[in-house]
Amino acid sequence: MPLLLWKSVILLLQDEHKEIRQSIVPVISNTGFTEVQSTVAMQNVFHSIIHHHGNRDWMALFAFIHSHVIDIPVVEINQEDDEQEDKLYDKRESNCYLERTEIINHAGNALHGWISKIKSLEMWQEEILQETRNTSIKALQTLISTLKSKRCSPYLDYSLYQDICLHFYGHLKCLAALSRRVPSSQHALILSLIHDIEGLSLIYGGFNVYLFTAVEHLKQQYELAQVVRETL
Repeated sequence: MPLLLWKSVILLLQDEHKEIRQSIVPVISNTGFTEVQSTVAMQNVFHSIIHHHGNRDWMALFAFIHSHVIDIPVVEINQEDDEQEDKLYDKRESNCYLERTEIINHAGNALHGWISKIKSLEMWQEEILQETRNTSIKALQTLISTLKSKRCSPYLDYSLYQDICLHFYGHLKCLAALSRRVPSSQHALILSLIHDIEGLSLIYGGFNVYLFTAVEHLKQQYELAQVVRETL
């Protein structure tokens, strides 16, 4: 199945109608689910994509999965302490946020598993990973710098708060996915980013459990990567 069609499968798995979600499950697995488990189905879909395309077009597959890890909004912060506007809580926004977090999580885990299993990469593949890693580092640095420089209220607009968390979460998952390929010279930089994010989380409402999980996961990935590198 072409990668473009897999994108349609992922979209259908997020459909609000249960019948539509159930109808797409056989494409992913032959286990014959009677009930669609969104977490299981979404996890399976990325592994199925890697299974079918892992030995074909490396660049296209990497770009496809990475695009779902970094499928996050551009965060624009321009609110001042005295310019906060009240906004009604919208449950649909919360559900959408949880769905996007789930996709980032499963895509990031699949990317990490796939890249970690590849014993050797061509120079051009390593360069792509390096560019991807540097892009995530720069994105995190920019957002951290913006939050530090702006006089933002700790009680950010709910949708902006979600966008910030998704932004951090996606790039943290990306760095975790590529942890086995990160040179030790960049470890200190990444750990400093984690420290800054933890500091900001104390100011801005603690962010949420997803972000804390991503930060802890990234720490563990880099500690493990260091141990593996030292044993080689």
